[in-house]
Amino acid sequence: MSMIDGVFAHAAQNQVAMYNRIAEYEEARALNDLLTAKQALENVGLVKRQFEQQLRPAIVLRPVLTYEGGEWVASYGDLQARGPTPDLAYTAFDSAWVGKQEL
Repeated sequence: MSMIDGVFAHAAQNQVAMYNRIAEYEEARALNDLLTAKQALENVGLVKRQFEQQLRPAIVLRPVLTYEGGEWVASYGDLQARGPTPDLAYTAFDSAWVGKQEL
């Protein structure tokens, strides 16, 4: 191999290495963009769940919570919902309120 052939071969190797680095950079950048978009979607989902939580009937109507007969009771007017924990009593209240509104 002549000296000129060696120079061209070396230049070709450098060009391939440069293209590989560019491809790796573009792949890493695309992956970073996807991860950023995924995080943004997760944040939107979190905000949506927080907003929905604030609109729960048990949060908006603030039923009275008492402990009766070994269970928690969430009461609002003539509507009562029961559960073994305050959270489950409020969840039952939400379901009962939504069911009452659909009648």
